[in-house]
Amino acid sequence: MYKKIISFFQTIPLSLNNLFTALFKANSPSKPFDEGTFSQKTERIHAYSDFIKSASKFIWIGVVFIIIIQLWGNFSLNHISDAYKRKSNIVTITIPEQKLSQMSDDVANALGKALVSARASASNNLKQWHDEVMQRVDHPFLDWYYNYFTQWGVGVEAIWVNISATSEEEKAEKLIGNFQN
Repeated sequence: MYKKIISFFQTIPLSLNNLFTALFKANSPSKPFDEGTFSQKTERIHAYSDFIKSASKFIWIGVVFIIIIQLWGNFSLNHISDAYKRKSNIVTITIPEQKLSQMSDDVANALGKALVSARASASNNLKQWHDEVMQRVDHPFLDWYYNYFTQWGVGVEAIWVNISATSEEEKAEKLIGNFQN
């Protein structure tokens, strides 16, 4: 196995050397870069392909390395969570008989106090909400609803709905829907 790896790494400098010599040959300023004989162009193509072959080996090594790290991480994570699950989280408490009755009374008293406190809090919150809603209904809504032009508009709309709708249910739905909007 080590011989294969060493031989792989020995081929890389040779292929890179071929590539760089083909790419960076000294060209005369009068000749364009693309000019050259067929053998020179072929040599450049071989250098490119050697470089791609060399680079592809490194890419595959990187991909395999990433996959191995991912699998190792998943295994470690599952091992840690399994070890945590195996630990016993059950706690056993023994209570003497004489304290059980006292605890039952304490729990009953605490539940009674909590019930009284919850009812008082709910009553206060409900009263506060009711006052806020009534303020919004009393002034802006009632003033708008009993306005002359609003009533006139509702009457005209009722006439139109009465002419256009076919059933009583449809008439009611249209009037209520428009009013809610």
